Amino acid sequence: MSEDRCDGCQFSRSDRGICNVMERMDRKKLSRRSRSFSLEKGEILRDDRLNDGRSNERPVLAVCNGAAAVQTWLSDGRRSLSQLLLQADLVELRRTHHPFTHHPFLGEIFALRPTTICALHGETLNEIRSTDRSVGRAYDAQVAEQTHILRDHCVNIGKKTPAERLASFLLELSDRGAQPEATPDKVHLPMTHSDIADYLALQPETVSRAFSRLVEEGLITRPVRNATRLLDRAELLRIAGGGRPRRSVASDGR
Repeated sequence: MSEDRCDGCQFSRSDRGICNVMERMDRKKLSRRSRSFSLEKGEILRDDRLNDGRSNERPVLAVCNGAAAVQTWLSDGRRSLSQLLLQADLVELRRTHHPFTHHPFLGEIFALRPTTICALHGETLNEIRSTDRSVGRAYDAQVAEQTHILRDHCVNIGKKTPAERLASFLLELSDRGAQPEATPDKVHLPMTHSDIADYLALQPETVSRAFSRLVEEGLITRPVRNATRLLDRAELLRIAGGGRPRRSVASDGR
């Protein structure tokens, strides 16, 4: 990947991107050994695109723009989207070599919309992290933030009602603010209702009913062109936190 491309890369310019805090020479060194590629909507990232054939080391992926997800399939054909990947997110694909941990990356990267991904050369990134504390802190902070998001997501799909899950999802998108044109009250939906359903562990028709319920109550606008507005953030926060009495399963629909 050329340095010119790095200079124009949204990941490099993002406040959340680790490249934003690198010294120019370090960024240039990392750029020379890294690769970027584009995924079309619905395309799966194949393993043969992850390196240049000279090394078997798996890289650290950085989402430059667009949106993707980690999808896994059960033996009966059911799909789960376990992680939502937005601009400036990192995906650690490298195997750990600690004697007490050896858990490889499972699942496949699936583009929810046209997406550009950079495969950062892991060894070079480690060298920069070890010599530049600001890069090391930025990397650790990014990984910690994504860990917190995954933990919250586990809570969302484990105990919450459909309306609570959807409210949490909309607030997650708003808080992450990954789209350049996004504002605190305007949320861009980077995925279809079917994808949202697989992310929230619901049926698509249940997601549609949950959207309708929030619209009818005046909490959001009806989604148009993959965007909606949050009209009552405080009430959405209350719903997401379980602060509203639950309806029956029959009326809320799982």
